[in-house]
Amino acid sequence: MKRQFPKFIAFFIAVMVSTMLQAAPFIGTYVVGSGETYTSLNSIINAMNTEGTSGHVTIKIKDGTYTQNINISGISTLSETSTLTIESNSGSASNVILRSANSYTLYTYNVSHISFKNLTFVQPYLYQRCLYINYSNNIEFDNCVITGTTYNSSSTSYSAIYLANRCDDFTLKNCNVTEGSYGLYSTSSAKNMMIDNCTFKDHYYGLRIYYANDLTFSNNTVSNISSQGTYFYNITDIDVNNNNISSSSYNYIQNCRASSNGQAIFTNNIFHSTNSYGIRLSSTNSDLEFYHNTFLSNSSYGFYVSSTTIDMVFKNNLVATNNCTYAMRVNEGDLQNADIDYNAYSNSSPSCDPMYNGNNLSFEEWKSITGFDMNSVYGQANFVSFPADPKPQNGLFVNICNPIAGITKDINGV
Repeated sequence: MKRQFPKFIAFFIAVMVSTMLQAAPFIGTYVVGSGETYTSLNSIINAMNTEGTSGHVTIKIKDGTYTQNINISGISTLSETSTLTIESNSGSASNVILRSANSYTLYTYNVSHISFKNLTFVQPYLYQRCLYINYSNNIEFDNCVITGTTYNSSSTSYSAIYLANRCDDFTLKNCNVTEGSYGLYSTSSAKNMMIDNCTFKDHYYGLRIYYANDLTFSNNTVSNISSQGTYFYNITDIDVNNNNISSSSYNYIQNCRASSNGQAIFTNNIFHSTNSYGIRLSSTNSDLEFYHNTFLSNSSYGFYVSSTTIDMVFKNNLVATNNCTYAMRVNEGDLQNADIDYNAYSNSSPSCDPMYNGNNLSFEEWKSITGFDMNSVYGQANFVSFPADPKPQNGLFVNICNPIAGITKDINGV
């Protein structure tokens, strides 16, 4: 017995040390993949759920294709001083492909302060979302490729990116998003959302964002969209700038506004529709500002105000249709206290009335009746290569703009 007692003590100490090591919270850098302690993302996330974090953590994923439904939920120790970064070990998104096994590709719930960098997310199944972000704050995707289902439908169940239930401080930047019923769909009532320098392509709907506060949508390209390109609904303080948006149906601004200390501003954008209005304003919008934008339709109105719009400023914009219809249509009485001037309007023929305000109006009648556009012009617009590249170029509308403080470049960067 005396000989066995030291063995028992040694065994007990070994167990305690092992337990202490296993229970240590995560901090620092970990490599995931073949030959490592953690061979999959879920395996290290499950351990992190149990053991927590005690500082900044970086997970580097080795090159390869990983097929699983990634679930990141309930890591309560994540915070501003204890963040989680998940990235490609090689620094290339094309080298790490995360594929769904049979459901969502990535699901987050009740977590915060997570960054995903240089990764490819793929949804190979027809009837599933790719990224599902739920009750998650301070989530960032940077330089990622996000490929949704090829199922072309209006259902949100097949979105490439789906945000639900209050996802504040969401950032999507330098990402390439393709396929899926929506490129991005958000009903999360998010605060401080930023989408910058991304491409959205081959969706049924481009982006639909509801009930956000402080949204920045900048330097993005939206193309080959079967229905609406962008849909902004009930947003307070919105900055939409330097985007090129092309879709089959119209772009939509509904019930948006500026707060007392904020702005609802649209600058240097191209809104182009092949089969509907360039853009439509609906419900009650207030304090919207439009500067240096191009609103273009192949077949209908370039700019359509269909309901009450209060205190709108509309200057230095090009509004055009490639059809014999109105470049600008406003239902009579819908514009309240508007400031509209220094714009350029174009339609397919001088014999077609370019304006509407309860009745068809010539450009001179529009100015006389409304008092708008006293320094604006009407004529034939020139584009780089219509409809492939609808950027405006030199022509009738050169040098008529009134300088706007803080806006120093146009859509062409000059």
